[in-house]
Amino acid sequence: MLRWLTERGTAPLVARAGDPGGAFRRDGQEYVLDPGDPEQCAQLLDAAREEQGSGAPGDGATPLRVLDLWSGRGEIGTGNDGGRPEREPVPAGFLALAHALGRSATPVELTLVTRAAYGVTGAERPDPLAACLAGAAHVLPLELEHIRLRVADVDPGEWAESGESGLRALAGPLAAEKPAERGADPVAAYRGGHRWTRRFLPLARGGETPALVPGGTYVITGGLGGAGRHLATRLAERHSARLILVGRGAEECDALDGDPRIVVRRADVTDRARMAEVFREARTRFGALDGVVHAAAAPAGGMLQFLTPGALAEGLSAKVAGTYALVDALEAAGERPGFLALFSSLGSFSGSVGLAAYCAGNAFLDTFAVHASRTLGIPALSSTGTAGRAPGWRGRWSGGTGS
Repeated sequence: MLRWLTERGTAPLVARAGDPGGAFRRDGQEYVLDPGDPEQCAQLLDAAREEQGSGAPGDGATPLRVLDLWSGRGEIGTGNDGGRPEREPVPAGFLALAHALGRSATPVELTLVTRAAYGVTGAERPDPLAACLAGAAHVLPLELEHIRLRVADVDPGEWAESGESGLRALAGPLAAEKPAERGADPVAAYRGGHRWTRRFLPLARGGETPALVPGGTYVITGGLGGAGRHLATRLAERHSARLILVGRGAEECDALDGDPRIVVRRADVTDRARMAEVFREARTRFGALDGVVHAAAAPAGGMLQFLTPGALAEGLSAKVAGTYALVDALEAAGERPGFLALFSSLGSFSGSVGLAAYCAGNAFLDTFAVHASRTLGIPALSSTGTAGRAPGWRGRWSGGTGS
């Protein structure tokens, strides 16, 4: 990217990650900083504004353009065979940048480059953690009116085949990306030399054979919450289902409301060993698992510019760590359910003010469903309705050679 820009007479300000805890400094034509330090990120933005001549809203100054290439640079396929994460779902560097952006009134056009956050063509290996980062980024322009965003997703798998020529081919389109208009979907994906965008269509009701088995056995995490309990009632009434409802603070019982088909167990969904016990009990009590529904969520709120890494991690725990734990627990228990259903939200692609962790976690679930189906061999789906009231949606990618 730097070579492409300089060959065309552009002199970008370059920031390079230094040692954690190191001081902010200038090194020749580059700035070196600890990317996880909000103060140093703010210093970087100040330096960029001075050098590039960007100013405050309303003064007619050109917005500061920021191309973020380091927040989404995690390696694809890290972790064990189940995909257990070995990196932060939302990197500290991006959170620090969000904090810095919130301290300044300078208009900024941010292009965040993610890697395989979305399944577009079917050839890539979708990375759920990259989607988690993109989901968090969605809230920035909603919370900070001086920020405009573009998420540009690329496929590292293509680089292995095309080498440097493929990277050079991406440099121009990425440099030319413009932020999305207010209210528009900010995501664009680059695959096979084409730029793809998303559109959403109503999901037609009917026409597909239900995956539910009459008298089937299902485990529902978050089963005592509003959505989980509603689903459990419907499964029991309409399909005579046999259920184990799981909740972190649940009071255990063997017959909820006197119904022996509905069992309640206390378990933290992030506890792999405990969830494996629950799956084994389900088989012993009711038979082989026909499906697992992951509806657990950790209540968490807060503007992204004020969230601490700890608060963000807590808000993501049930959806991110919990999903990996479920996959590991199923393997440990020797279970292969008929499906894995993940309760997501419309916020995964629309964003929601004050709910960065929630939106990020749901974006993770959407891509994890694709990852599980393609890579792990687990039939998985992500539901983006809210408490059964919102219509279902399906995404369609469209692409072309133009911009």
